[in-house]
Order: sequence, then structure tokens, then C-alpha cells
Amino acid sequence: MNTALMKAAHELTIFSSPWTISCLMWRCLRLRAGVGWAMVYACVSLASFNSLVLAYALVFLYYSLWQQVPWTQCDRAWADDDCYVKKEGIAHLLLALAVGWCCVFACVHNGIRSLTKAIYATTVVPFVLMFILLTRMLTLPGASAGLKYYIVPQWTEVLSVTLWRRAAEEVILSLGLGYGTVICYAGFGRIRNKLTNDVEVVIATQFFASFGYGLVVFSVLGFMAASLQVHVEDVISSGFDIAFVAYPEAVSRIRNAHLWLVFFYVALLCMTLNAQCAAVQAVLSSVRDELSPELRPRRWLLAAAGCLAMMLCGMPMTRHDGIYTMKMCDAYLGELLLPALALLEVCFVVHGYGLRGRPGGER
Repeated sequence: MNTALMKAAHELTIFSSPWTISCLMWRCLRLRAGVGWAMVYACVSLASFNSLVLAYALVFLYYSLWQQVPWTQCDRAWADDDCYVKKEGIAHLLLALAVGWCCVFACVHNGIRSLTKAIYATTVVPFVLMFILLTRMLTLPGASAGLKYYIVPQWTEVLSVTLWRRAAEEVILSLGLGYGTVICYAGFGRIRNKLTNDVEVVIATQFFASFGYGLVVFSVLGFMAASLQVHVEDVISSGFDIAFVAYPEAVSRIRNAHLWLVFFYVALLCMTLNAQCAAVQAVLSSVRDELSPELRPRRWLLAAAGCLAMMLCGMPMTRHDGIYTMKMCDAYLGELLLPALALLEVCFVVHGYGLRGRPGGER
């Protein structure tokens, strides 16, 4: 629907330039402009807390290059399960956050031209690394148990409302629905482009990427469970903890662990940077087209100001308790805001254009 809505805007010549979230919702459905700006707010929030994932991936990539990774040891001889090494200060995360935002700025500073080149790299590289990782992780002892837990459904949970709610949240977030990135990208497409092909390619690519990395992660978790002689469900945690706690701990038990850690975090960096650039580009395009048309020739200036502002929004999450703030924002966006925006978008478009796609009333 997002791509179809933008294509309809092209064909009706509602706008005179590539159009974005806020102006699409404003000029097509004037009384519903708040939905467009709520999508911009969602993109700002997503980019702000997603930058912390980018920062952590950079930090773990740096540590993966060490001769001995720090999470395989504890400084105390009397250490127990509650012992951990606490770093003083947050300089390392702040530096990683700044480096991550510099990468984002390099991708979006020239609009869609520079972003297109970055998308090719950040899309192809993760698939290549995923294939390499998968061929190695499938050979680990215990990997079959992890894959069985991942693939074989638990039929007793099929009727669970929580299960389907989380599935809907994942679909909305992973496909870019509800916060306007699809609308933003569709605005730069060709007018006569075949819509169904684009939709099929996007959905298929996202499915294979998610499923493939699930195979990699659960193969490693199965190996970890076999090493600890516990059940697979005992080593499974949330998505953030899997990437930065369970996975590095499990891979550190494998031969040539540094190589597999580097591959994983480079792939994670590419995917996170891809999502980050999409959200930032949607914000910058909306602000430029709606508030400051005179800034169009100076894309780099608006990109620098936007990246700096969103970096400042993400800085509080680099504190020692920042991870809880990030998880709260993640829950707020995924469970409340994005599903609500997606539902409102559908309702308003149907109300404005009808079920058969014929414009009625407002245009």
C-alpha cells in the first residue's frame, strides 16, 4: 500500500518533486497530516536508539580484533557467575556513536545519489557473510538441536495472542511499514515502474535475510547449549542480548573465533547502517520538502544538522543504564506506535480514496 500510494501520487501529479511522508499525507489527506509527522517522529526515535546498536556493533567489532577478547576472562580469581568487568566512563561508546553517525552522514549527505551506492554495499555484503557463517555454524556439534528449536513450531503456542502480536510487530518493523521509509524510497522510483515486482523482491529479500540469520544464530545457540549441557531454551534471550551476549560467548569457544566474530559484526553493521540510513533519509527528505525548500541545493548541510541532532538524542543511551532506555524505546515503538500508525494509515487512505482506489472527497 505504501508503494502504491506513492505511485498514485506520481501519476496524479500531485507533487513536482520526489515526495516524502509528511507532504504525501498532507496534500493527499489534508486532515490527516498528523499521521505523516508522527511517522517522521517514529523515524527520529528509531534512528536515535538504533544508533546505539550501531555503536555496540562497532565496539564489539573492535574487541573482536584483539588477541584475547575481553568477554572470555574475568579479572578476579574468586569470580563467580555474578562477576563482571565494569568500565569507568562512557568514552568508548560515545566515540563509537560518533563514528557510526559519521558513517550515516557519509551515506546520506548527497541525498539518494550517495545513499544508493551505500545500499548496494550494505545489502550484498551481509548476504555473502551470512552464507559463509552458515556453512561453518552448521558443522558445529549441537547445531541440529538449535535448528530444530528454530524451525519446528510449537503447536501449543499457535493460538497465543502474544505470539501473533509479536509476529505482526516484527513484520511491521522489518519491512519498514508504519514509519514511512517505504514511502520515501518509492518517491524516488520511476513512475512506470512495475509495483508488484518491487514488493515481491523486498518481501523475499527480507524473508531470506531474516531466516538465514536465524539459522546462523540458532546453530550457535544449539552449540552453546550442547557445550553447557543444557536445553536450547535455557540459553535464549532477547534479540539484543543474543547479538552482544550469547553469540560472542558461544563463538569464543570455536576455533578461529576472531574470524567468525568479525564476519558477524561486519554483517550486523551493514544491516544496522542500512536501516539507519533509511530512517534518516526519510526524516531529512520530509523536513527539506516541507519546512526548508531553500535547503534543497545544500543537502549536506541539512544532513549534517540532522545527524548531529539525532546523535545528541541517542547520547543518553550510552550511559551505563542506557540499555534500559533503548529497550523501553524499542518496546514503545514496536508494540504501540508503529502498529497504531500502520492502522491509521490504512484507515485514512481507505476513507479518502475508497476500497476500489477511486479518489473521493479530499485529494
